[in-house]
Amino acid sequence: MKTYVVETKFYGGSWENCWHTDGVPTTFSTEAEAEAEIEELIADLENAEDLGLMQGDDEGMTKEFYRVMEVEA
Repeated sequence: MKTYVVETKFYGGSWENCWHTDGVPTTFSTEAEAEAEIEELIADLENAEDLGLMQGDDEGMTKEFYRVMEVEA
């Protein structure tokens, strides 16, 4: 059975699945579901910055820092 994970890009170009729930990697049933989660995260980060809850130069707040990968369940 195929599932999907979201990986985060680190400095130096390496990718890692940092999305976990209670120590278990978070998986998604479809690629679209995983993509939607990335979009929601980016919107939440931008909202927090707009509200003054975060400061930054948008580093890590763009889609290029996240990707969806297919994995075997």
